[in-house]
Amino acid sequence: MADKKLGVSGDDVVQDDVVQDGPDQGHEEARYSDADVDRLINRKFAEWQKKQQKAVDEAKRLAEMNAQQKAEFERDELQKELDVLRGERTRSNLTNQARKMLSEADVVAPDELLGLLVGEDADSTKAAVDSFCSLFKGEVKRAVAAALKGGVPKTGAGSGGVSKDDILKVTDRSERQRLINENMDLFL
Repeated sequence: MADKKLGVSGDDVVQDDVVQDGPDQGHEEARYSDADVDRLINRKFAEWQKKQQKAVDEAKRLAEMNAQQKAEFERDELQKELDVLRGERTRSNLTNQARKMLSEADVVAPDELLGLLVGEDADSTKAAVDSFCSLFKGEVKRAVAAALKGGVPKTGAGSGGVSKDDILKVTDRSERQRLINENMDLFL
């Protein structure tokens, strides 16, 4: 095997030397024995052989076909490709239509979201976009209402019984800054 040519026994371990200087210190590098490497190579080689065999089988099958069968086979392959291309074009058109409908509703959505809204046909796409717009606008209204719903406004001078001198006497700097911010009208 390759082990004998390299002068490496099956028990030896292959490892790259990496200098570690950071939070990863103490992490061991991945180690692969020759048997592990052989298994990986054999698996990849088996996959390659399957692909090659598939190509050979396809070539044999084409060689055994008569002219009419070859024409039918090529037609079927072209039809599959055409169907895929038509599907991609339809999806692109539906995405553009969904983007336009969202724009008309004053809703901006990223392409990832558009991909979720686009359906198999125009009707399902329109239904998804309309549903999304109504849900989106409802949530925006709810969020705005929640943001506008504030605490009870302070009455009087807004100082809450605290004077400018009281604030300046506070020794804790962050507490003093908080009180100044809350009672800014005392410092104007």
